[in-house]
Amino acid sequence: MEGRSVLGTTGQQPYLNDTNDDSDTEEPKHKNRIRNLLFGQAIAFVACSQNVLSFTLESKLGLAFPNLFLCPAYVLLSLYLFCGRVDLPACDYRVPLTSIGLRVSFAYYLGLSLLDIGPNYLILLALQKTSLTSVSLLGSLTIPSTMMACRWLLQQKFSTHNFLGVALCLCGGIITVLSDRGNTTLAVLKHSSDSSFYGDVLAILAAMIYGVGDAAGEFWAKHVDRKEYLGMIGLLGSMVTFVLFLFLESNNLYDRIVTTSSQTFPTFTIISFIVGYALFLAAYYILATLFLVTCDATLLNLS
Repeated sequence: MEGRSVLGTTGQQPYLNDTNDDSDTEEPKHKNRIRNLLFGQAIAFVACSQNVLSFTLESKLGLAFPNLFLCPAYVLLSLYLFCGRVDLPACDYRVPLTSIGLRVSFAYYLGLSLLDIGPNYLILLALQKTSLTSVSLLGSLTIPSTMMACRWLLQQKFSTHNFLGVALCLCGGIITVLSDRGNTTLAVLKHSSDSSFYGDVLAILAAMIYGVGDAAGEFWAKHVDRKEYLGMIGLLGSMVTFVLFLFLESNNLYDRIVTTSSQTFPTFTIISFIVGYALFLAAYYILATLFLVTCDATLLNLS
């Protein structure tokens, strides 16, 4: 403090003083980049684990109950509205029929929920029709979709390095699918050929919607309220998926689980897979929104 005060009063050696400040700030920036990259890879691992569990449940075990898989994760996220969040009296909006305060209108969260529930549901349907590697490849289309949405919604500008990263990511996905396809037997290809096109279309639609949803999530995490965003997505998502589960899936659930458990895995293992998927999905939401507070949605999808 004394040295900085002397330089400030005498005016001596201003160049050396500026140089020291630049060197002090350059190192934290470098550390932040490394930390963000590692954080992004951790989120990618969580997303990969979630996809593996959903693929195992639907394609390997034949349990096609997407609403059942999604509902517990949304219930966990809805706890953000009730635990650890202080509702200020100044909140101008409320959740209908409750006293839960909101910073923005409830109508906005209806739209955000559609952008979230829709692609999650489409991905689970796609995994019933096509392979996990195809879904992963087509999921790379989330990156250009996110860039276009961020350019439109957030007025973000992208450099040549960003477009190079997109190209490398897409090439990596293509190489992965080609290598896996070379190891796939003809019997598997024949079995999946009838429905794979339909599954690919669903995966493409999900990727495009994910891009818009990620851009909106970045805006809410940075400028509105991250916890409110998670809580409202969870509240509306749990309500919608629970109703859909009752009308579309509940009748065949017990018989299907009993049949599957008698043939392959015990019931406890199947329930563990469902709980694991819900935990990984909820963890992805929490970690992704934390990432978006300091970084952007494009970097999230490039991780």
